[in-house]
Amino acid sequence: MILYGNEIKELPPSALKLSRLVMLNLDHNQLTTLPDDIGKLESLEYLLMSGNNMDFLPEGLCTLKSLFHLNISDNNVEVLPADFGKLPRLKSARHLHTHGNPLVQPPRRICDAGMVAIRSYQEQLQRTEVVRTPRIKLCVFGDSLAGKTSLVYGLMYGKPPRAASQTSRTRVTKINTWDTKMGLEFEVYDFGGNQLYNLMYQHFLTDGAVNIVTVNMQSYNPSRFYNAVGYWLDLLNARSPGSTVLLIGTHADKCKPEKLRDRCEDVQAQVEVLQRRQLQEAQAQEERVDILVEKTGKQSKPGIKVKDILPEWVRERRDKAKALLENRLEIFPKLMPVGLGKNIQGITELKNELMSKVSSIDKFPVMKRLVPQTWSDLQKVLQDERRKPRLWLTWRECVRLGQRVGLNIEKLRLALDHLQLTGTLLRFPHVPSLSDYVFHHPGKLAGVIREALTPNMESVLKEGKIRFPDVRWNDLTDAISVFRDMNLLSSKLLEGLLKPCSSEIHDEKALVSLLEACELCFSVKDDSVQEVLFASCHYFPGYQQASQPADLIDIWSEDLPNHREQLQLGCQIRGFCPPGLLERWSARINRLVQERRDWKDGMVAYRGGVPLLVERVQDGANVEVILSTRGQIKEAFRMWNATLPLLTHLLELLGEWPGALFSTYVTCAHCVKQKLENPYRYPEENLHQPYVVGMTSVRCPRSMYKDSVSAMLVHPQL
Repeated sequence: MILYGNEIKELPPSALKLSRLVMLNLDHNQLTTLPDDIGKLESLEYLLMSGNNMDFLPEGLCTLKSLFHLNISDNNVEVLPADFGKLPRLKSARHLHTHGNPLVQPPRRICDAGMVAIRSYQEQLQRTEVVRTPRIKLCVFGDSLAGKTSLVYGLMYGKPPRAASQTSRTRVTKINTWDTKMGLEFEVYDFGGNQLYNLMYQHFLTDGAVNIVTVNMQSYNPSRFYNAVGYWLDLLNARSPGSTVLLIGTHADKCKPEKLRDRCEDVQAQVEVLQRRQLQEAQAQEERVDILVEKTGKQSKPGIKVKDILPEWVRERRDKAKALLENRLEIFPKLMPVGLGKNIQGITELKNELMSKVSSIDKFPVMKRLVPQTWSDLQKVLQDERRKPRLWLTWRECVRLGQRVGLNIEKLRLALDHLQLTGTLLRFPHVPSLSDYVFHHPGKLAGVIREALTPNMESVLKEGKIRFPDVRWNDLTDAISVFRDMNLLSSKLLEGLLKPCSSEIHDEKALVSLLEACELCFSVKDDSVQEVLFASCHYFPGYQQASQPADLIDIWSEDLPNHREQLQLGCQIRGFCPPGLLERWSARINRLVQERRDWKDGMVAYRGGVPLLVERVQDGANVEVILSTRGQIKEAFRMWNATLPLLTHLLELLGEWPGALFSTYVTCAHCVKQKLENPYRYPEENLHQPYVVGMTSVRCPRSMYKDSVSAMLVHPQL
């Protein structure tokens, strides 16, 4: 039965007599709830109710034993029925759609995880005491010298800070707990503004935070809007779409009233332009995905919009495009000026605005959420662990702590997700190299990274503030030269830099392993080197500033020999390119390549005996990451094996950025050989259609379909 868009306010009683009804589409009506005896529809498999005005769902919904697909998106539901998790056939997260609701219980993340997580959460609420733990993560961003740390100090203590010296500037991030004395705690993350730190910001950014972007009104210039404000808004939109953002103008007390007014108006006007651009990019992405869906998808049953037969990668692109369009940054329309001089101003108004924002149940359901007492007990146990000389916990250690408070592994994961949302800890279960780490004290993680990411590393090594036992001055000078020229830092010196962060449990070598797991660096060893200081080094891609080497032509000639072919795969990142993407990718793929040679925007190496060229190219507002390899046509399998796994790793990293817009392609080998300026790009669906015996050639649209290219260079050989 399809009753889509009929302004229905309540389901007529006669509809409940249709005991054999299989599908009921009530999308986009005016329903406020469903009848309590909805369970009479014992054959109902598909129930679609998106875009109504429902405040709650009746308990009778939980008796629909045949229910297989449920869509309640875009309503006002805060709490799911207590037995919702027991619906027997509604198992897959793909068939449960709850987005667009101000869900409090269960939390949004648990609903997104599917019915197993929902059932576990509801069982915990029923079996244990419940508590409310109002704690929210507050992230403060801004350019260097924007007054971020002073603003945090003013918020926490209500008075201007002492003048900060250059050496006390924030590096990477500072983390503090702010008790507002108003029934709410903020876990405050104060991010340093130096560009080098951008490599690690994504590890500290999570959903559910309040975000403050600061701009120095004393030095603000309209031409620097993007560096001062726009960059941070793009960063948040790419990493945490739908985030709440407050714009704060610092040093307002040092500006004349007319200048302050003009600069505030300029910031607000340019923010509106940026938001329109972000919306247009999201709409364009949805249009591209719609075309892709039309090519590959069909509608499975009448009235059901979910195209379950779409390939998984197309479904992921479609869901991501839709989510990005629905979750726009919520930027407070008025920039708030504050002054932290002798006469503090604007801080009280900012505090009130923060409290007003977080009281929104739609954006911050954690304020009203009840959680099992065991979750609160786990938080206390983890806080006790902070007093011990541990920089992190392993997953096994965390499991033991969970067992201490009565949490099995499944329930522990839910509790840790909640604590991450509030800023209490950091964990990265979807990053293979970091999946075993639980950072119960995020500030200590920041401390380790702070020592490794130093904008003036040469000066730090030269000044002698850090002692390197058994290292002679001449050797230290040579090591500094090697770092400056080749970005290779002696592992022994790196351990010396990290020594202040080490403990009896986690020594310097363990900290180096942590940096490798964070994909900040990788080890480079040369057994032929006799000097201990240089036998083992670490390469940091983020420090690399060298341009493409002049002798690259000797390794990778401009002209392609007639008997060889070039396979070229590409990834186009539209608009904002996540910071540190290529650098992390460079570290991740090091184990997959040999004889590599790097520069700032590229690398040449070998994989399986096949030459490989990686390039990062800025194309207007877009960034292209291009992977090329060469060989004879009979070596096509080796060429695909050299490039496709590397591209897969790049896409995995991009997957950590929900708002990043990208697509992949295969460059036409015929166009490459002819050295055409705009070679044709076969769309990404070709990468998901493996070559099969019998395929011969594919026509080149760039030549008006007159010429062709071997199918083995368009469809991957797996």
